[in-house]
Amino acid sequence: HMFGIDAAPSELVSSAREDLKSIHEEMIECAREVAPQRGVRDMGDVAELALELQQAKVEGDILQVYRAYVRRAETLVREQELFALPEDYAMSVDVLPPSFAATGGAANWPAPLLAPSKLGHFLVTLDRDAHPLAWAADLTVHEGIPGHHLQSFVWQRRFATTTAPVRFLAVHDQVAIPRGYWAPMLNIEGWAVYAEELMRQAGFFSKREELFVLMAHAVRAARVIADLSLAAGEMTQDAVQQFMMAAACLTERHAWLEARRYAQIPLQASTYHLGRRAIERLRDQTTDLAAFHDRFLGFGPVDPHALIALNAL
Repeated sequence: HMFGIDAAPSELVSSAREDLKSIHEEMIECAREVAPQRGVRDMGDVAELALELQQAKVEGDILQVYRAYVRRAETLVREQELFALPEDYAMSVDVLPPSFAATGGAANWPAPLLAPSKLGHFLVTLDRDAHPLAWAADLTVHEGIPGHHLQSFVWQRRFATTTAPVRFLAVHDQVAIPRGYWAPMLNIEGWAVYAEELMRQAGFFSKREELFVLMAHAVRAARVIADLSLAAGEMTQDAVQQFMMAAACLTERHAWLEARRYAQIPLQASTYHLGRRAIERLRDQTTDLAAFHDRFLGFGPVDPHALIALNAL
């Protein structure tokens, strides 16, 4: 069993292919609505459109732009009662230190577990080239609310005064990479991807922004196929690169980085999509979203497949 998942790798790949096919169909339909004059026919046309749309960057004060997205997201979460947010919920949007620049345009600095009076941070670089406008809303949801920051905020409130923080030691990359054990990531990254789809269904994104949420979903589903196939010796790194370009609209450089990632830290990249799907399986058993989210986050960084097996929710 991998991470408590009963399905064989071949079954996971087959399921991811089905998901990817559905995502592609949604992307084509969405692209037709975004640019009806282009006559979008297939994923090649979608990739061309996405490349063009990403040329427009966030304008004005970058921090203020993201703070506005955070306020929008928090308002929607409260209005639609997706989470029982406390009145004092707060997140700081600050500058990403240069030493973290390699992580990309933005990052989540979690609310510190053992310092409940301190805030977590949504950190963004001031390099405008790192902020395509089309990605800004999705990035806010994934790294901020209701993604990683809300997750860490709940854990801070729930576990700061208990012995539970010991369970979080295995989460850090410096511990997980040598062990090659990524089960907590099924929860952590799975949650952030689940949050993206949740907000898409809630109507948070414009049609143009939605196209890039779907593109992110395509990346995560394609990762399962490429990551597991590379680990099984069924694809080479070159083949993975070409596959990611075709399946997820990635540039040649980005696809090369993805292929290298799967080779260096096998299986980690698969946790995003597999974790999201497991959380959705748990969620489908309830009708009270806010209560489900509170119960799920209350377990901490536990593999959602374990919660399925234990019928814990």
